Amino acid sequence: MTLIDVQRQILEHFLNSDTFNLASDDIDSVQVDDELEEIKYYLIYQSLLNLDKLGLVKLIENIDSGKKELFILTKQLDDWPSQLEIPFSCAVEMSIAINKFLQEIGETDTMSDPMNISSIDIYTLLEMIQVMSEDQESKEIG
Repeated sequence: MTLIDVQRQILEHFLNSDTFNLASDDIDSVQVDDELEEIKYYLIYQSLLNLDKLGLVKLIENIDSGKKELFILTKQLDDWPSQLEIPFSCAVEMSIAINKFLQEIGETDTMSDPMNISSIDIYTLLEMIQVMSEDQESKEIG
């Protein structure tokens, strides 16, 4: 387990919350390997400081206690751009798979353009994975 694994879990927490409070059960939303459990707080704190350096969150001081234990998003995660660079051949294959899926479900008005892969395409890929996972689970049950 690495610091990036902890940071990924914290970012997952921020999908549903605007804050991360070190003095609350927010810490329970992060899982670490057993051998790291005694330094879990420090791993979380360092990961949050890294996000603070990036400008993603801001550490807020409690005026009453003077403690710094609350981190808040500076803006919603949807408002932060993320860059993804892939070879054009991958973009073409991705678009082909997405468009085939969209045709199968009858949503041909939002076809993927390999010249401009968008967040909608990525969400469609996530939906495809979810559908495939559900299909696999039903096969295993049945």
